[in-house]
Amino acid sequence: MGKDNKKTRAQGNVLRVVFHNPDNGYSVIRMKDSSGREFTAVGLMEHRRPGEKLQLQGKWKRQSRWGLQFEVDKYRVEPPDSKESLMKYLASDLVEGIGPEMARRLVEHFGDEVLEIIRNQPSRISEVSGIGKKRSRMIVKAVMGEDREKKILRELSVRLMGFGVGESRIRKIYKQYGGSALDILNRNPYQIYEDIDGFGFVLTDRLAAKMNIAQDSKSRIEAGIKYRLSQSVDDGHCYLPRGELVENAANLLGVSSEKVDYTLSDMVKTSRLIESDGRIYQFDIFYAEQRVAVKLAALMKSKFPVIQSKQVEEEIEKFSRTRKIELTTLQKESIRKILSSKPVAVLTGGPGTGKTTAIDAVAHIASKSGLSVKLCAPTGRAAKRLAESTGMSAYTIHRLLGYKPQTGFEKGESRKLSAQFIVLDEASMVDIKVFSALMSAIKPGCRLLIVGDVDQLPSVGPGQILRDIIESGRIPTIRLNVIHRQAAKSRIIMESHNILHGKIPDLNNYESGDFFFISQQDREMGFKTIIDLVSSRLPEHYQLDARRDIQVIVPMYKGICGANALNDGLKERLNPDGPREPFNFSPGDKVMQIRNNYELDVFNGDIGIVNSIDSEKSTMKVLFDRPIQYNPAESKDLTLAYAITIHKSQGSEMPCVVIPLYTEHFILLKRNLLYTAITRAKKVCVIVGQEKALYLAINKYSEENRYSGLQDKLSQAIDNSKNRTKLF
Repeated sequence: MGKDNKKTRAQGNVLRVVFHNPDNGYSVIRMKDSSGREFTAVGLMEHRRPGEKLQLQGKWKRQSRWGLQFEVDKYRVEPPDSKESLMKYLASDLVEGIGPEMARRLVEHFGDEVLEIIRNQPSRISEVSGIGKKRSRMIVKAVMGEDREKKILRELSVRLMGFGVGESRIRKIYKQYGGSALDILNRNPYQIYEDIDGFGFVLTDRLAAKMNIAQDSKSRIEAGIKYRLSQSVDDGHCYLPRGELVENAANLLGVSSEKVDYTLSDMVKTSRLIESDGRIYQFDIFYAEQRVAVKLAALMKSKFPVIQSKQVEEEIEKFSRTRKIELTTLQKESIRKILSSKPVAVLTGGPGTGKTTAIDAVAHIASKSGLSVKLCAPTGRAAKRLAESTGMSAYTIHRLLGYKPQTGFEKGESRKLSAQFIVLDEASMVDIKVFSALMSAIKPGCRLLIVGDVDQLPSVGPGQILRDIIESGRIPTIRLNVIHRQAAKSRIIMESHNILHGKIPDLNNYESGDFFFISQQDREMGFKTIIDLVSSRLPEHYQLDARRDIQVIVPMYKGICGANALNDGLKERLNPDGPREPFNFSPGDKVMQIRNNYELDVFNGDIGIVNSIDSEKSTMKVLFDRPIQYNPAESKDLTLAYAITIHKSQGSEMPCVVIPLYTEHFILLKRNLLYTAITRAKKVCVIVGQEKALYLAINKYSEENRYSGLQDKLSQAIDNSKNRTKLF
């Protein structure tokens, strides 16, 4: 069969397709060669069928558990060349309902010429008993359709492979456009950037250049404008000022600002983009901002269920007795304001100031008062924390709104939530589009409490909801800024507040403390120290599980002490088994979801442990707060999570956090990032690195300058509602 990792050829007939991903064409196929020996081929082979004969180019690679597998670089499909393979081919899903018995009769009647007969003498198919005119037409249509698809794919391959476009992307183009693919490409290759995931602007622009599309063509300038605007959205902005967008796009495209400005005007005139007061928006984000402002204004004006002051006071006392805690004067006043004032309120404050206790009290008092209460948060981990701290059910926003990939949110404008009191926790993490969906589903008269730490990082998606609502000055805001006596005993809490206010923490390490700084100037030694801390020293000293209880949180992915290198080093120490085909992981690996998958109900940032892998069935079970089963395609959205970035850690808390801090992370050494990382730790926080890097982070205050129009829209909407002006 050849030696491992040497480029070679193989051929055989398809026995069965073990796994196939229709989105990218990746397949795992069991095959049989001419000598009767079976083997497994893996790679981009599109949708193959049993019985097909494949000529393969690639290499043999030996897996520790599954032996030799052939990794396919290129392949060619040839007609089935035996009665057995012809029967398998015809009995596959090529023609629905043909089945093994009908396929056997066709092959026995026509022999090796069965496919030629179907193509060139279709009237003869009815010679076979049991095949009428209708079934005959179905068979001809299926075989000819298969031939036509192969022909178009061949033409696309000839046209595009020379431009560096691989088979999986060629398949995506065919899937999107069918027989019109070549015509669309010739007219406007930038259309694939608009329509097909996986074709970014840069790739499409290189392809268009090879196809001799003019540098200043209208389609190229339009695509460049959209690309620059979408990049700004990825950076958290809701819009770009017109002048900035024009300048950015002109620099990207290498054309004059005048041509970009002219094209942008046309895009606005033809309603492909929105311009408002010199701000250029994508449609969805403009209307999301507008909807949030209008809905909040309407909610503020609506009649809402009032809890009597006497009842509030009685329930506050009951809550204190039941929880065996003494609420501070400020906490009691906060609870009264939330329950007795306007229908919308904001509660903000740092760690140790009593936000969690206030949420617990408000939710239980509202429930005891007969209101239907729903608790929600943007991520699964944040929702789990909310449920644990209150003893009540809590949901992700998507789960609360009944999101389904095919149909979107079940709850919305026409089907409101039944809740009379909604608590949204970790609001700093919520982007404008998700918050817009939530606001659309809240019925008039419902009360809404928005909770979050405004000093933490803003959402990964566009907008800065919590900051905009607070700074509008139109929504009642309660700020908790006094650290409770019990919390004040924690150096994690005290030092995080010191850092937030620009003060250098006490770098002395106290044996009974929970906050430590290990000075390690050399990055290589820092790397080794972190591996040692996580794998042995911390678990042994604090009786922690290295994978479940300890989280390394890093400013960035790259570098000697970046997330990528630390993940490799920690895996090697904690779970050295190699990956099990067809997955990139092994049982016991700590993994993180990096994209929302609404079908599996797992979300960006969710962390779990690989529980088991069944290579024969191509399934992998991961334990999050519940078990989730992945196929190989779905698992591409998982990455190792022994070390994660600070941005990915938002909304979560872990017993122990280890933070590498080196000047190699210079671009991301900022006060609010360090504050966010430290406040993820519940029991122990260890910083490993250079004092210089720590000082740089504390002295660099970064209040992200995001372009957001919500504050202005909200102020205007609420002011208009007071004047009884139509809002929407």
